[in-house]
Amino acid sequence: MQRSKFPITAISLIASCLLPANADAKSAQASAQDDFTRGMQLIAAHKRGEALQQFNLALKKDPNYGDALEQRALFYCSIGQGVKALDDCNKLIAMDPSGKKHKNAYLYRSMAYNQMEEPQKALDDANKALALGCPDLMSIHDVRYVCSRNLNRIDDAMQALNAILALPAQPEFRYRRLYQRSELYQAKGQYDKALTDLKAALAVNPKYDGCYQRMADIHKKMNHPELAIQDYDALLKISGDDELVLMLRGQAKTSAGRYADAVADFDRAIKLTSTPSPRMYDARAAAYAKMGRADLAAKDRALAEKFRSEP
Repeated sequence: MQRSKFPITAISLIASCLLPANADAKSAQASAQDDFTRGMQLIAAHKRGEALQQFNLALKKDPNYGDALEQRALFYCSIGQGVKALDDCNKLIAMDPSGKKHKNAYLYRSMAYNQMEEPQKALDDANKALALGCPDLMSIHDVRYVCSRNLNRIDDAMQALNAILALPAQPEFRYRRLYQRSELYQAKGQYDKALTDLKAALAVNPKYDGCYQRMADIHKKMNHPELAIQDYDALLKISGDDELVLMLRGQAKTSAGRYADAVADFDRAIKLTSTPSPRMYDARAAAYAKMGRADLAAKDRALAEKFRSEP
C-alpha cells in the first residue's frame, strides 16, 4: 500500500486551516445575498438610493456577484451615469461573454455607450442583446432607434421604431412614437405618411402641440399655406399668443396672399416681445411690399437692419 506523503496529523492541520477560509467565503456570499435581497425589496418600494447602498454592500463582500452588478449597472443607467454603469457591464461581460446568465449586460452597456455619445458601440451592443434574446425589447429598440438616428441611418431608425410600435404599449406612449416616426417620414420626403402618423398621434392626444408645428412645416413644404394656417390656428389655441407662432402664421398668410391678415399677425408678434427680432420686421416688410406699401416696407427693412447691427 502506498503511504501518504503527509502524516495524518499534517493532513488534519491543513484541513483545519482550509475549513475556516471556506466557511468565511460562504458566510460572505450568504451575507452578500441578504444585502442584494434587501436591495431588491427597496427597489420594489421605490427607494432606489437606499437600494444602491445595499448593492454596494453586496459587491464589497462578493465583488463577482453578477446579479448585484447587473442591478447596479441598471441603476446608474437610469440616472444617466453611463460611465459608472460601463465598468459593471464590462465586468459582467468578462464573467459571462456568451450572455447565458446575464443577457441584460449587453443592453445596459448599450445604454451606457448611448449616454456617453458613442452611438456605434451602443448600436452594436443593442443588436447583441437582441440576438441573445434579451426580454426588454422596448429598451433594445429604443437604443437602436436613437443611435441609428444619431448616425443618420434613417431606414434603420425607421425599422427600430416600427418594431417598437408593434409592441403592446399604452396610448400615451404610442403617440410619442408616432410623432418620432413622422420625423423620419418627413426626412425621407414621404409627407403623406408623416401626416398620417401626426393625425394618429393627435387622435390620442389632441393637445400635443409639436404635431401641429410639424404638420404646418410639412404643409408649407407641400405648398399648402392655407392648411399650414389651420395648423398654426390650432397651435395658438393650445399655447396662447406666442410671437414665434404668430410670425410663422403671418408668413403662411403672406404665401396665401392674405397680406393684411399677415401684417396683423406680425404686429401682434412684435408687441409681444421686448426685443423684436429682425426677422419679424423683414417678414412684415415682405407683406407690405405685396400690398404695394413700399414706404412701410422700407421702414421695416430699416428697422431690421438697425436691430441686426446692434450688439
